[in-house]
Amino acid sequence: MAKMLDLTKGDERKTIVKYAVPLIVGSVLQNLYSLINSVIVGNYLGKEALAAVGISFPIIFAVTSLIIGFTIGLSIVIGQYFGSKQYDNLKKSISTSYISLVVFAIIMTTFSILTGKYLLKLLGAQEDIIAQATSYFNVFCLGFLFAFPFNATNAVLRGIGDSITPVYFLVFSIVVNFVLNYVFVVVLNYGLTSTAWASVIGQILALILMIVYINKKHPFISIKLKEMKFDSKIFKYIMKISLPSGIQQFVIAINAVVLMSLVASFGTDAIAGYSVATRIDAIASIPAFIFSSALANFVAQNAGALEFKRIKNGLKATLRITVSMTIIISVLIIIFSKTIMSLFTKDIAVIEIGSEYLRTLNYFYVLYAMMFAYQSVFRGSGDTMISMLITLAAIWIVRIPFSYMLSKHLGTLGIWLGIPIGWFVGLILSYSYYKSRRWELKFVMQMRTRHTPPPEIADNI
Repeated sequence: MAKMLDLTKGDERKTIVKYAVPLIVGSVLQNLYSLINSVIVGNYLGKEALAAVGISFPIIFAVTSLIIGFTIGLSIVIGQYFGSKQYDNLKKSISTSYISLVVFAIIMTTFSILTGKYLLKLLGAQEDIIAQATSYFNVFCLGFLFAFPFNATNAVLRGIGDSITPVYFLVFSIVVNFVLNYVFVVVLNYGLTSTAWASVIGQILALILMIVYINKKHPFISIKLKEMKFDSKIFKYIMKISLPSGIQQFVIAINAVVLMSLVASFGTDAIAGYSVATRIDAIASIPAFIFSSALANFVAQNAGALEFKRIKNGLKATLRITVSMTIIISVLIIIFSKTIMSLFTKDIAVIEIGSEYLRTLNYFYVLYAMMFAYQSVFRGSGDTMISMLITLAAIWIVRIPFSYMLSKHLGTLGIWLGIPIGWFVGLILSYSYYKSRRWELKFVMQMRTRHTPPPEIADNI
């Protein structure tokens, strides 16, 4: 209980920063691991292995995006129950979410392994990488059985204000993963598939340790098989919040699949360059993603406590922080793009394509940071549908068509330019909806009229 943070009290900026710092540490470490892993793969296994990982990622992300959306919604529901002191419903939410995720993990693991090779070919995987990509993809998908519950447990802890503990177990998983990758690839000269096995082993060990920790330190949210019960009413409420988030994440993932298919049309060099660049580019997105995620949980707890003034102050603080940090990181990436790319590969064509991507996107990353902050207010208040609709419009009406059309005239540069155009439209739509205050009105009206969870909050209105 000592590590839980009540987000409804204290200075808004300091509270959000205190909550976000552990998330930043975890995200930085996770991205550094991803970068180091790419260095190992690129330097010891070659650009074909890099391309195999890169072309597998959009499909993996498409599957995990649904779980990301579910855990975003779960964290918001947990935050609302925690903020309104509804501990019985909180416990039911945890049990229901675990049962749901285990069933879904079994289904998706089976489906992914059976269809993986065909999906990779459909995406544009060429003969020089298809065998490696399929083997890597199949093993990685086995990890869904452990990654899904691991992410759900993280969401529960974040929902009750404990953003520190998940980082410890994430660090443990990263260390295990890195050590095994180094041993498998560098020492034992195993192939690309061994890196996927390293990831699965790290997830299994981290999940076991996290469950043991929660059962010992947080008995009121303990995870015990004999206590697991499925509550249909709770499930419907979680899905009401989670489904739009899941669809939103899935739309983003399918966007990645479509972009990869466009990139694949320019050959293996383009796939490898894009694959490495997106891992580097993830560093630039850390301030926007982490502080906005922190803001969503901040909003969830304060909405549950009906503290709307704190929500607006929290948004202002988040915008100031994320914009300033994003500008600094983007400038550094723009300046050193080629130098950073050369750490992963010595292939000139791959370096040129990757650095072109990095320079293009990082000129505009501040648009993404602002858009994501506004949408976090909607998600935290439970209005996840509007975030989904804005994302659908920005990606499928703007980004994909522009990327496709511009690529016909500008090559890979045209693909990259379509992305910030979509961000700009998404920002305009998000800002307009925030200023309308309809998200705030929806939450209040829902608490007054609905009899689905969390009904007890209505007593405080």
